[in-house]
Amino acid sequence: MRLSLAAFAMLAAFSPAASPQTSVAAKSPTKIITVHEGTDMAVTVSPDHKTILMDLQGLIFSLPFSGGKATQVTGPYDEESHPEYSPDGTFIALQSYAGGTFHIWTMKPDGTALKQITSGHGDDREPRISPDGKSIVFSSDRAFKGSYDIWTVELATGKLTQLTSSDADEFEPAWSPDGKSIAFVSGAGIAAKSIESIDVATKLQKTIASIDPTKGRFDAPSISPNGKMISYVQFSGSGMAINAAHLVVAPIGGSAVYTCQAADAFPFPATWTSDSELVYTGSGHVLKVDLTSKSEVSIPFTAGIKSIRPTFARKVYHFDSTAPRSVKGIYAPALSPDGKSIAIVALNQLYVMKIGSAPVALTH
Repeated sequence: MRLSLAAFAMLAAFSPAASPQTSVAAKSPTKIITVHEGTDMAVTVSPDHKTILMDLQGLIFSLPFSGGKATQVTGPYDEESHPEYSPDGTFIALQSYAGGTFHIWTMKPDGTALKQITSGHGDDREPRISPDGKSIVFSSDRAFKGSYDIWTVELATGKLTQLTSSDADEFEPAWSPDGKSIAFVSGAGIAAKSIESIDVATKLQKTIASIDPTKGRFDAPSISPNGKMISYVQFSGSGMAINAAHLVVAPIGGSAVYTCQAADAFPFPATWTSDSELVYTGSGHVLKVDLTSKSEVSIPFTAGIKSIRPTFARKVYHFDSTAPRSVKGIYAPALSPDGKSIAIVALNQLYVMKIGSAPVALTH
């Protein structure tokens, strides 16, 4: 049975205390939030050891190698991250979310001349530039088989080459100094149980380091300039129950010779500045390690992050008002068999209303 026009009129007039949606215009203040620590920052160091680029809160900042005030070089809308200096220092590789999918891009160190290198529906991440500066290795699920693989792209031609194809996720690639092989992390999902190395020419693969996935996992390998040492982040715990992360340095194929001091190393590759020095991030800081003296120092920084609160009309609810107002959210009306009453839901309660009378709450 349909509700009568009179019944609908009564529903519209139903007026237990509810909220009008009065609007009040808001201002758009711009604030600068100054920080000297960060979370999950990736860093790269220029070949002349004068500049650090770091990603912080979805922005990339330039910082003097000795520390100090950081300068923002990318904007807030494209989520650029994972910067990597080219061997000659003239350009940066990075991953960017511009366009709605992570792809590999390049830019100049000052943030200008942004250029998209990969495209398509695949998710392309973690770029590392080859020692000759002619290609970029990255991880991607662009094969659409349910896992990430290691790919390369030639900068001059855009030619893509798939290097790995196992069912395991293969990610966080790192070039050897001679450009002949690439190290990467291998493991299903977050159970990254080994660091592998693949020969670029022959595709032959070998294991550099391994771990029991019930006790920990690996991330972010990086190889020293002489090709003899490797650093990587080692997590303790398994699955989602990760307890700590440390940057470990070891001879390739050997046991750890140094575990860095930060109790919470961030899962990004360290940058080797020499065979005995490297820069990594952890516990909120950018840290410089001297393996000879087994010492670490923090590279201090301050970064100003612009916070703009958008202008929009905000609702004023008048919760303290006792004046009657119409209820907007009335639903599920049901007419009684005799057609004289209506049951309705409003304000999270059940009401019955005799047509022509005020509604009565049945629940509270």
